[in-house]
Amino acid sequence: MLRGLYSVSTVLEQNTRSINVMSNNLANVNTHGYKRDLALYEEFSAKLLTKMGGNYPTTSGGNATVSVKDTAETKIATTSNGYFRVESDGGISHNTSVEFRVGDDGFLRTVYRNGYQNIIKDAGQKVLGANGPIQVGDQDFEVDESGNVLVGGQVIDSLVYQAPKGVIGTLSGGIKFNRVVTDLEQSDLQRTESTLDFGLNDKGFFKVQTPQGEMYTRNGQFKINSNMELVTDEGFNVIGIDGPIVLNDRDISVNKFGEIAAGGELIDKFKIVNPTNVERLKKIGASVYRFDGEMTEEPYGGEILQGFLEGSNVDSLKEMIQIMETYRSYESAQRVVKSYDETLDKAVNEVARV
Repeated sequence: MLRGLYSVSTVLEQNTRSINVMSNNLANVNTHGYKRDLALYEEFSAKLLTKMGGNYPTTSGGNATVSVKDTAETKIATTSNGYFRVESDGGISHNTSVEFRVGDDGFLRTVYRNGYQNIIKDAGQKVLGANGPIQVGDQDFEVDESGNVLVGGQVIDSLVYQAPKGVIGTLSGGIKFNRVVTDLEQSDLQRTESTLDFGLNDKGFFKVQTPQGEMYTRNGQFKINSNMELVTDEGFNVIGIDGPIVLNDRDISVNKFGEIAAGGELIDKFKIVNPTNVERLKKIGASVYRFDGEMTEEPYGGEILQGFLEGSNVDSLKEMIQIMETYRSYESAQRVVKSYDETLDKAVNEVARV
């Protein structure tokens, strides 16, 4: 009974966190360059549940039937009999479906994605076979309908674990917070006609200098300070090719390549960064990001549009619907907790009198 109470309490905790994240998204629906956050959760490791004594399930054992769906970068496997096993921080988890790919180390790994929905190459848990973690190297592999992993036509391992007699299912301790992911999908560019407003029409970020070091933003609503420096609303210097951008004229023009000119003279060029490992970006405030670790970049391939600003990518209607659905889930979990409380009260105060 107390295990069930603990499980439902994890739902309450994570629903509260989700509502806070979505409420912050709604509060920034009109913030230029804001990217919505998504709170991601995962189950605690699903453990096998075994029946002691009595009649065992007639479905126990038998041959596995595995269905595999191929996507561009991954495979999604489901089984009707048996379990896929995955390493996790809480031990081995048993599941009837798994999405996996080949990691850089040649092992089959589960899938984690970044804010662009691209697969994070150095993340993911190892998928286990009968002989431990399954390694296929850099060779093509297949999974047959029995769950066997084949490389070069030869079976090297099996994805499916056949539970011993007496196993009647799995039991999880509820859900736990995994991480907050920022959805970096580009939003619409809105025309403002201001010569100091700039929009990025592709993946990438303006580089800015803050008291805490270099950071990055997609909010191109800039201004000129008393030192004729181009700065953000927060006062952070906007970085060009040779450092902070300093203007000699308030009347500037910027072409699609980000080259800044005043009075017909080229002054500077915006320093646009386009990291590929965006999962290392950490949001600071509403629309400024810090980068943790070493950045890997690719050239910025888009345009810089003067007189435009990127809006928030928050869909207020969808966000409100999700908040309402999460709140209903929270209320349902509350009723379950109340039911447990009443049952425990009877067990302590009434059954003891008998």
